[in-house]
This record gives sequence, C-alpha cells and structure tokens, in this order.
Amino acid sequence: MTRPHPDLARLVPRWHGTLTSDARFCVSPIDRFFIVTSNPMAPIRIGIIGLSSNGGWASSAWAPYLQQTDHYKVIAVCNSSIQSSKTAIDSFGLEHARPYDSPADLAQDDQVELVICCVSVFHHYEVLQPAWESGKDVYVEWPLAENLEIAGKLVKLAKNGGGRTQVGLQGRFSDAVSTIARFLDKGDEVGKVLSTSFSGSSANPGTGKDMQTRYRYFLDGNKDDPEIMPLIYLGHGKLPFESLRFTSSC
Repeated sequence: MTRPHPDLARLVPRWHGTLTSDARFCVSPIDRFFIVTSNPMAPIRIGIIGLSSNGGWASSAWAPYLQQTDHYKVIAVCNSSIQSSKTAIDSFGLEHARPYDSPADLAQDDQVELVICCVSVFHHYEVLQPAWESGKDVYVEWPLAENLEIAGKLVKLAKNGGGRTQVGLQGRFSDAVSTIARFLDKGDEVGKVLSTSFSGSSANPGTGKDMQTRYRYFLDGNKDDPEIMPLIYLGHGKLPFESLRFTSSC
C-alpha cells in the first residue's frame, strides 16, 4: 500500500543559517528538497491550501501524517471561505492553525515557512503566485500546471521569488516500488533484467467512467487541456518505475 507522505524529516536535511544560492526547483525526489530554517530542531511551520473536511487528497494523504508528526506544524489553513477553513481546523484538531480564505493573505503570514498546495491543478497558478512572490518555500502536488505554458510561468515565479519548490511525485516511496528495488539490489534473486514494460489505467473509482461529483471539474478542464489526465497518471506511474535500477523504455 502506498504511503503518500513518509516521514519527510528522515529524508529532508535541515539547513541552519542563510541560503545564498539560487532558488532550486525540484521535481522530486523528496530527499533533494530542504527548508531553510533558523532553528534546525524546531518544527517547520506549514500553511496548507486545500485541506477540506469533506474529503479529497489533502484530508486522506496529508492530514494523517501532519496530525502525528513532530517535525511539521500546521499553523495556517486556507480554503475558499473562512468558515470552510475553520471547519477543517476543527475537524483535524489543528488548534494552532489560523483560518484564511485568500492565498494572498496566507502568503503574507510571516510565521508560515512552507506552503503546501493541494488544490485542483487548474487553480495552481492563482493559488501559488502570492506564495512565490512572497519568497515562500512551496510543495505543490503533481502536476505543476495544466499545460507547458503555465508551468513555465510558475517556474519563473518560483525562481524569481527565491524560495525552494518541490513538485510532489512520491510514488517512488511506495511499499511496492521499495520491495521491487530491494529484490533488484540483491541481484541474485531475479537475475539480469532484460526488458521492462509499463501500463496503467485512469479508470479508478474517483476519476474513471463513473466520476464522482467532486472530480467533475476534470471534464471541463480537459476540454481546453486534454493532456492533463494522461499527464497526471503517467507522472505518478512512470517516475517510480524509472527510479528502479534498470534501464527502461516507455
């Protein structure tokens, strides 16, 4: 079973002091991403955008980890309304978090060190622009944008802002991929891999033929950017596949 967000602190080196190098834009792996902090022992202060009490990726993948870790502390939640943010804060027991209804207001919160973006890809630009313009560190779920043009604009914003950015492709840390990697590393249990193949389907209960109401926006978005669904599934599937130590051709 995939663990969407393992203990990042085990993989993320903490950095003490001032960073002088150019902004790094990292498309996974997680172990190349680090946060600048003045106190290496203090939890990283997070502002999360898109944490809903009604379900979704943030509630199922992020909230369980963030509720039990000592390495990160959620101090801000931003949804479409203050009431929605307050409801999420109460639902997930984030008593130290402040509610926001504007990404721009969250970006102006000096206490927030890292902004996590868990909203629809079609809103990434408008949601992340204030964070990058404020120089925040950002973790944004894959894909970065719905097309190459907007992705390029976001990359420029990130570089100009000076913060560290990671696009989340965490499948390489799944138990399935890790197990295969251990067999390959041993060498004598599977022998020499001569060929590999990769196949998959996007017809899952959430976004397949009988699409849930909460995911209907994909249908509208696909009219202008029909490549978005293959991009999502290929990114999450192909990168973990290629992280294994054999030569692959997809």
